Amino acid sequence: RGDLLRWTVAPAAIPATTTVNANQFSVCVRNTDGGPRNATVLHAPSKVNTENKRPAIHNQWNFKGISGDNSHYHGLFPRAWTVYDGEPDSEVVLTCHQVSPVIPHDYKTSSYPSSVFEWTIENKSKDHDKEVSLMFSFQNGMGSGSDKNGGHSNKFFQEKHKKGNISGIEMKHAWKHDIYPQGDASKKTTYE
Repeated sequence: RGDLLRWTVAPAAIPATTTVNANQFSVCVRNTDGGPRNATVLHAPSKVNTENKRPAIHNQWNFKGISGDNSHYHGLFPRAWTVYDGEPDSEVVLTCHQVSPVIPHDYKTSSYPSSVFEWTIENKSKDHDKEVSLMFSFQNGMGSGSDKNGGHSNKFFQEKHKKGNISGIEMKHAWKHDIYPQGDASKKTTYE
């Protein structure tokens, strides 16, 4: 389904079989000529688990805008993509391309738990321009009890490159006796 599973760089430390509910993409869509903003978590309900229970802290997040009927996940390692066709906005198609970097003849670097998410947004409306904002939330943790132990840190960073600035957050997670770094970064590209 394309859920963001918990991760670890410690082999077999935590089985990565469940999602961390805070790890989500959300979208906010509105017509540029006015109207309400519609913010929705891009998470299709499970067709197997019909309960879809969420922790109380996530009850304020809008998980109801995606039925999953017009959303499709495709996986072909090292790539995967999810298409939200008309969900949550009937005039917008959102496509998330996910890539797990594989570098030929470089097993060590290719084994890093990393991925790239690239979004394509298509406005199918002939009558309205759309303002679309994407948000990615990512918990500093692995979905285990160590998430609440403390000793974790987050630090904003920004790097200048020839093709544009990259902004992100470096997260350090304390687990047992080690500190595991992780990070999120983004580059904004606008097309007219």
